[in-house]
Amino acid sequence: MVEYEILPRLRERFSLPQPPVCLRLTTFGRSESDLAQSLDTLQLPPGVTMGYRSSMPIIELKLTGPASEQQAMEKLWLDVKRVAGQSVIFEGTEGLPAQISRELQNRQFSLTLSEQFTGGLLALQLSRAGAPLLACEVVPSQEETLAQTAHWITERRPTILPGWHWLFRVSRTSISTLR
Repeated sequence: MVEYEILPRLRERFSLPQPPVCLRLTTFGRSESDLAQSLDTLQLPPGVTMGYRSSMPIIELKLTGPASEQQAMEKLWLDVKRVAGQSVIFEGTEGLPAQISRELQNRQFSLTLSEQFTGGLLALQLSRAGAPLLACEVVPSQEETLAQTAHWITERRPTILPGWHWLFRVSRTSISTLR
């Protein structure tokens, strides 16, 4: 009723402004103050604001403004992405788990996770995003070297990984990837 009756009548009586434009990207590893200092020299169009949302080491950058400034914002956005550089992990509102899931599916890979210090959080987030998970486990926390991780993977591969898959083993000392 609201969509088909009320809103059309409101639109007839009042000129409603276009919704604002919001461009977003997410970075990893740089501090909010470092990014802000690097972006401080950019000239923002009228009514446009640069916002930061910090959850270290993740920083989200948002450029928000009126739809009338969209073209200028998109031009400025190229500079924002250049300043953020290699610290950009993704652009837009879709989260990292969804992007990892999509990339795994595009490459026809499946994923096996063995988590130590994340308590199953990676498996949970990737599972919710529909990632092709072959197997997941949470193992007790322990120090291990990269060589120990490689040995563990070699030892487990015949039973867990019957085909070509990625294996991520997350530990305090290393993150290793095998294909």
